[in-house]
Amino acid sequence: MNAAQYLDALSLELGGNILEQRPFPADWLKRSTSSLRRTGLFEEQALDQLDRSVEGRSWGEEVRRLVAMTADILVDCFANLEHGVPVVPTIAPLPTRDFNAWALKAPNGEPICVVDVQLFGTLVAIASCVAECVFAGSESHAGNRQSAFTVLLQALLMFAGEDYHEEELRRTFPDIAHDPMRTFAAGQLAQGGLVFILAHEFSHHALGHTDAPLVVSLEYRDRQADTVTYNRQQLDEFAADALGLRAFLAYARQTMQDGSRRLFSQGEIAPLLFCQFLAVYEDLRAKLTPVSVDAPTHPAARDRLAVLGGIFEQLAHANAKVAYNGVREMFEHFGGFARDALN
Repeated sequence: MNAAQYLDALSLELGGNILEQRPFPADWLKRSTSSLRRTGLFEEQALDQLDRSVEGRSWGEEVRRLVAMTADILVDCFANLEHGVPVVPTIAPLPTRDFNAWALKAPNGEPICVVDVQLFGTLVAIASCVAECVFAGSESHAGNRQSAFTVLLQALLMFAGEDYHEEELRRTFPDIAHDPMRTFAAGQLAQGGLVFILAHEFSHHALGHTDAPLVVSLEYRDRQADTVTYNRQQLDEFAADALGLRAFLAYARQTMQDGSRRLFSQGEIAPLLFCQFLAVYEDLRAKLTPVSVDAPTHPAARDRLAVLGGIFEQLAHANAKVAYNGVREMFEHFGGFARDALN
């Protein structure tokens, strides 16, 4: 069974790819392209092509198209770092409640990367909050910071397995759709988070971690599917973070657009941004559930931040370093807000 067949079988066991069942919303695309047009950073021909490329598509088709483009560039970045990925992994979203990503192998040995479908929704929520609180200077707008933190808290609860509805994000941020630069910044950060997650999983393949098999059970609602991932060692996770961040930064530089270098370079903070969110989540989980029966498969987020932060300070663009200072402060405030809200 090859990678595509294996992923189709896993998806069916979990109830089918929910992204394939959802058409790409034309009204959302119209608002997005309108915002991108007003930034002045994109040629009209490129935006018209974007409109045509998603017409009549499902979310699943569009996700596959985007990650395929990302994968090809990432593989080149790994090759330049002298850590080749022999075959471009097959990438697919799966419906689970794990908010995770995995490096797998198909029964015939082909490499696979799987991303939970709701993980990207979490990235969008985080990125939108950062665009609202940091890049928009929300201190001058009463209530913006609290509304942003409320949505971020909802994303955190979703991460913990609670119900979360995407519509809340749109209702809480009525101004984001009307501010093209905030829309653009949020999109860059959300995409950057996804690219880093893929780079991390590619690193597991490049470093040979998938040669040690481990059976895991994926769950979605009342369905379950078993698959084989790698035997997770925390040192392997540090190694995948380190190589993945280097590949991510190389990807960011390769995909920068002329005339918008400053905005694109700020997207380099996305990996650290996600770990900041994880650190708040882990702090709150330890407080709400002091005794955990789960053995951690990844190092603590604050330990991961220490490793990622060292590479970031060494290799990131100067504009990204400036942007990250504001993000760290925002997450300090958010941690306090979340603790108070859940008391």
